[in-house]
Amino acid sequence: MPELKLKEIVNVLHCDIVSEGEKDFIENIVASSLISDVLIVDKENILLITNLASPQIVRTADMIGANIVLLTNGKVVPEDMHKAAKEVKIYLLKTDLMLFEACYRIGKLYFEKK
Repeated sequence: MPELKLKEIVNVLHCDIVSEGEKDFIENIVASSLISDVLIVDKENILLITNLASPQIVRTADMIGANIVLLTNGKVVPEDMHKAAKEVKIYLLKTDLMLFEACYRIGKLYFEKK
């Protein structure tokens, strides 16, 4: 599996880093608007792309081994979501891109490296 660095992700998605984490790379990508769909993932070093602005998505990301959570659709990051990301030491990013566009751009970058 190819590895993407945080810097590459930020550049291609034109996103902001809201909270710093420990691991600044990913090897897998998951996109969902349903927490239940995220819970069945059996991978590690994940970029979780979502439009759910809640601390529950950060806690779910931690449970599945995500290194980075990307919040799409220009959503405002609630303080409790920001706090949760800091607690579990996961990078939290946000972008104005719609979920589909973010998936397209990161998928293109990911498969170019394969």
